[in-house]
Amino acid sequence: MEGASVRKRGIMVDRVESVQKTQSDAKEQFESFLAQFRSIIQIKDQGLAECSRRLKNQGWGQSQ
Repeated sequence: MEGASVRKRGIMVDRVESVQKTQSDAKEQFESFLAQFRSIIQIKDQGLAECSRRLKNQGWGQSQ
């Protein structure tokens, strides 16, 4: 019985790690796209963008 639980836990850990990697890759792709998009259309920074940049510089929103 315990062996099955350990295997199931291992499967769950693998799946969670896979999802975390996928989310990290998607985040990087989105940030790259957004930077390219902004450079093309040259949007003026809004207050929200500035606030987001400041929070990011302070370490908020980074993966643990």
